[in-house]
Amino acid sequence: EKSTWPPNHLIVEYMVIAGGGSPQIGGGGGGGKLEGTDGVLTLGTHACTVGAGGPAGENVPPLGDGNESSIGSLYVAEGGGGTGNGGSGGGGYYYQGTFGEGIAGQGNDGGAPIVVQNLAGGGGGCAGQAGQNCQAERTGGTGGNGESDSITGSSVTYCGGGGGARYGQGSGTSGGSGGGGNGGWQGGGASDGTANLGGGGGGGWDATDYKGKGGSGIIVVRYKGDR
Repeated sequence: EKSTWPPNHLIVEYMVIAGGGSPQIGGGGGGGKLEGTDGVLTLGTHACTVGAGGPAGENVPPLGDGNESSIGSLYVAEGGGGTGNGGSGGGGYYYQGTFGEGIAGQGNDGGAPIVVQNLAGGGGGCAGQAGQNCQAERTGGTGGNGESDSITGSSVTYCGGGGGARYGQGSGTSGGSGGGGNGGWQGGGASDGTANLGGGGGGGWDATDYKGKGGSGIIVVRYKGDR
């Protein structure tokens, strides 16, 4: 049965995921995630932008933040926080003193640090859950696990948060499911967020250590009907 909606409109299911953040010591936040089952688009052309992940090695906000993804101006997902706020917030580290905050409806906060000099960082937040707080003076928080979606026809997990870096030698902390990069340790080991999943990059311990890049986002639109 036809509704009384204006003519020449499409009803769509949509998912818009932004690029993940690239951190310093705390893990990078996953890209913001917007989704809906009854989106309305007018017939015609809509400019879509898929956000790139934050670049590695940029430590001052907003340089390490992921880039937003959008369908015109209707649906806009914000990039994941590198060292601060974003679609999901980046994990905190000692010098920063706090964690990045996520945007309600798109993601969650990063994990909190232990505010003592030269210690590990909190995990990056993501759409599924907040990043884990720093667990001990030398042990970073794990990245938050992402959120699954079946819009492509199979279940895929997106927007995992990056793991926080460890202080000193040893193994790093895990990134969250959904493309979060693993945290490094003093001397290396950090990994990138996964492309097209919006994962946050893993934290790197000091200025000379690699910090993981954020993973790029994705946009998926499925046609449901017209009105």
